[in-house]
Amino acid sequence: MKKNNNLEKFSLEELLLKQKKLKTIVIVFSTIMFATSIFLVYTGIKTKNYALLAIAFGGSSSLFILFSQLSLLNKEIFSRENKNSENEI
Repeated sequence: MKKNNNLEKFSLEELLLKQKKLKTIVIVFSTIMFATSIFLVYTGIKTKNYALLAIAFGGSSSLFILFSQLSLLNKEIFSRENKNSENEI
């Protein structure tokens, strides 16, 4: 079974640009989720509504998708850079 990799269509420069954009998105979204989680944990403990704790920790798990996409992008860039360095030798 062939693995479908849409990143193969892009050039190395385009991948580096995508990596920069995705890192910015991850940083901004992580900051927002961290602040929201702190607020939900504080509010959940203060009001003794412990369902807010579950929401805080469950919502932060949505960051996994962004980190996995960034990981795939980093792997593709690394493999291309290795191919380029092997071709130069």
